[in-house]
Amino acid sequence: MAPSDATHYGGQADPLFSNGLAVHLAPELNEGVAAGLRSGATMLTAIRAVGGAVNDVDPRATAYPHRHQNFNVSSVGGNAERFHRHWDELRRYLDGLYLSFETDQRPQRLHDAFPGETLTRLRELKATYDPENVFDQNFPITPLRTAGACRRPPDGATRRDPLFDPDATG
Repeated sequence: MAPSDATHYGGQADPLFSNGLAVHLAPELNEGVAAGLRSGATMLTAIRAVGGAVNDVDPRATAYPHRHQNFNVSSVGGNAERFHRHWDELRRYLDGLYLSFETDQRPQRLHDAFPGETLTRLRELKATYDPENVFDQNFPITPLRTAGACRRPPDGATRRDPLFDPDATG
């Protein structure tokens, strides 16, 4: 759905994207989505059916654990403060999110995408396959460190990084 005023939003800052998963499109969620459109917090909203065969897979089988939800609600916004406030209010009616539809990099979003043991398993894999945290963009997952372990920094590292140097302050 596009805003009724047909305002052109080009030439502004990068758009914001957010989303969440829902088992049902409950009236409270529907009203929250509509309020975001009416207020201008969101410029566009999409509701996609998810589930089906996706929900036949064991939630522990992949990094995508969301196997009981039936809908993905996503939207685009331009004003970060209004957009994040809108989505913070919607989250109480949602259960998880799909990380590829998300630009909110606050730490809680990583936990929404990878709840509980899923994030722990990903951090364990990261420690094995990317212990130097080379792949640290978008929504970085820090490697799970064992007590007392200190990894060597990659060749050419010039800054003190707490991942490699426990005495560094960041």
